[in-house]
Amino acid sequence: MMKLRLATPEYVIDINNIPDLAYIREDKAIVSIGALTREAEVEHSSLLKKYFPIFGDVTKLIADPQVRNRSTIGGNLAHGDAANDHPAVMLALGATVVIAGPNGQRSVPIDEFFFGFYQTAIQPDEILTEIQIPCRRTARVTRTIN
Repeated sequence: MMKLRLATPEYVIDINNIPDLAYIREDKAIVSIGALTREAEVEHSSLLKKYFPIFGDVTKLIADPQVRNRSTIGGNLAHGDAANDHPAVMLALGATVVIAGPNGQRSVPIDEFFFGFYQTAIQPDEILTEIQIPCRRTARVTRTIN
């Protein structure tokens, strides 16, 4: 948004040096992706290819290799742009995002995370720290069509 001159924040805080926010790992029936994991890592992750091959297809469509080597999956989601591919993929996979702030951390189902164009559940004093995706999605029936 800053590149397009749609946002001109007074301060910009670089969170790239926060330890332990860049990873892709499996724990029981959940694959967790740290918010600072680069798009290039998502694109080439053997773990994500094993459970969710769609990431390889979706991520390689993001901008160009230079952008994918710097941009992060957490930044992509926190941006809240409905035109991006990751929000749709996360909705389809039933992901949950973990958000941290001064009052601790909270988990938000992805279908409660986006409020509108460029609007998310992240409060001004919070950051997205992790994306959690169930390895086996159980279908939820929300409406029966007769």
